[in-house]
Amino acid sequence: MIKSVNDKFLKELGCSKEYIVGKTLSELTPSYSRKTEHYNALLGAIKNVKHWVGAVEIEKEDGTEAWLRAIVQPILDGTTGKLKEFALHCNDLTRTITSSREDQNIIAALQRSTAVIEFDMSGHILTANHLFCREWVTNWIKSEVSITKYFVRLKSLHLPNMWDFGHA
Repeated sequence: MIKSVNDKFLKELGCSKEYIVGKTLSELTPSYSRKTEHYNALLGAIKNVKHWVGAVEIEKEDGTEAWLRAIVQPILDGTTGKLKEFALHCNDLTRTITSSREDQNIIAALQRSTAVIEFDMSGHILTANHLFCREWVTNWIKSEVSITKYFVRLKSLHLPNMWDFGHA
């Protein structure tokens, strides 16, 4: 259970002390995040009284998500060596992760809407998305090139198998 939180944490996340103090980390973590391998590693470190560093997702008081770079440090009794509490030191990664997700979404949207082909330095095709393949084959079929010339040109592209290429 969270016993205390500093003002900087509250200000950064826009949460009240009452929202945070008294809750467990699990209560602050969205249910869909509690099923991840990463979250289980965090819980494993707490259970085994180990130091842990990683990203933690929590739900803020307004219902939005926040990502924290967290260091979980067990605090041991100096005399007995038994666990007294855990200290959690964090900084806000929300803007960084949100920006990264937006960049990934833009790239994915471009891949879905643009014919893309990738070559190596020798001019051999490495990958091509389905839009490129569909457009390329359609244009070849529409042309007045004989079927023999068509396959000769395909072979000159150094493709191991045209049908595998079409699924890239």
